[in-house]
Amino acid sequence: MTPLEAKKFREICNNLKKLPAFSKVIIRRKKITDHGHVYEKDGMYYINISNTASFSEALYHLAHECAHVLSDMNDTHGPVFALFEECMRNIISFLNGY
Repeated sequence: MTPLEAKKFREICNNLKKLPAFSKVIIRRKKITDHGHVYEKDGMYYINISNTASFSEALYHLAHECAHVLSDMNDTHGPVFALFEECMRNIISFLNGY
């Protein structure tokens, strides 16, 4: 991810956190072994996205992890999760200026 893309990613994350559903979400890019994951601790949700992901990969995984916050923290990828994931891709796309 280029520095300009990293800045855009942070901007998207900051705008996403302005939405009521994500007011208790902390999003970080960090060294992790998978593409992304989310966990809940003390009423907050922590989304970690791999710091080796490209800009487009980071957005894809951000949408996926946000869908878990909205639907199911038990890693179930059922129809409700799929609907939220598609919605999150559209929201992130909008925030990205597409």
